[in-house]
Amino acid sequence: MLRLIIIFLVHVFTTVILAENSGTSFTDFKAEVIKELDAAEKKVTTLAKEIPQAKYTWRPDEGVRSISEVILHVGGANYFVLSFAGVKLPEGIKMESDFDKKTTIKEEILEYIAAAYSYVREKISTMKEKDLEKNVDFFGSKITVRHLLLKMISHNHEHLGQLIAYARMNGIIPPWSKKDE
Repeated sequence: MLRLIIIFLVHVFTTVILAENSGTSFTDFKAEVIKELDAAEKKVTTLAKEIPQAKYTWRPDEGVRSISEVILHVGGANYFVLSFAGVKLPEGIKMESDFDKKTTIKEEILEYIAAAYSYVREKISTMKEKDLEKNVDFFGSKITVRHLLLKMISHNHEHLGQLIAYARMNGIIPPWSKKDE
């Protein structure tokens, strides 16, 4: 047992020394967040392009977001969530209650979502490590900016799932799910 403890301690010590000497942390949290956002963006964008313009106003039921509203909601929420970390909204972006209804035009929506992902990617990449540990108020809960970024990722994937369901309800198979033809 003592031998296992010694091996474990040597491993931990070596890992810490190597990490300190490399100039990086054990994990680069911001890079991981950006990687997850990139994955969500790729799927949201790919699926949004696959959905015909005529389906952008489709909604599964009255009072539920349409396809265009879901996509706009994802982009707008990315901006909005970062604002809780003190990141200013870009020029021309306003967080009005009906921002997800501003257009149903596919090309405009694709431009909006691309700009939103690009903006949050840039802002996250420039955050300092100490900024990630800062506490912020998020709808009455005190959370760290790190936690806020995790919520952003979760939110992106939640609505990606919604968009996948909408697409399938309209006979559209997500491109990454298609079998080789």
